[in-house]
Amino acid sequence: MPGMRCWVISFFLCIFQLVLHIGYASAGTPSETLRRDLHKGGQFSLMPPPGWTESWNLFGLPYVLVGPESGIRRTVISVVPTGKKTSSDFERECLANHEDYKSGRLDWLKKMDGVALEFLPVRAESWAGQTKAFITGVVYQINSEVFYEQTFFVSCQYEIYHIKSIIPGNSRNADQSAASKAIRSFRCG
Repeated sequence: MPGMRCWVISFFLCIFQLVLHIGYASAGTPSETLRRDLHKGGQFSLMPPPGWTESWNLFGLPYVLVGPESGIRRTVISVVPTGKKTSSDFERECLANHEDYKSGRLDWLKKMDGVALEFLPVRAESWAGQTKAFITGVVYQINSEVFYEQTFFVSCQYEIYHIKSIIPGNSRNADQSAASKAIRSFRCG
């Protein structure tokens, strides 16, 4: 029943997109610069690109930024405080956990009948001198659709945030630069 399974997966992806389309419009109030308490005084800010929509507490994610409509799929960026404190081992842990990231994505893709096309090597960046980020990612295909996923672990004022972007292949050219600028505008405090 591989055909039926593909249909079911496609159906649920379409329903998820519809719920996103309806749900994010009322889930939060857009603002030029986000400054939002997430938990116990934790705050962050970032600059959403023009035409993107912000949502809070959508599907259990504290903050979601959704790109403009472009076909049936949209670019999505999520920001989640991990609740984990930054330590002197942050860099070592990020580098060591890269293989766990790969195996986790491969397990998920197997469940989704997808395939990894390319894993991006882990790399470090500093953002505005105050924030250190470790970035990795995967390009994958489910059915005939390609997705570009990047995962960021960001050490910011003693707390680690997890930022993820998923860009559908049909939006890559239009959204990649805007998504990258929004993510790199992330600040704590």
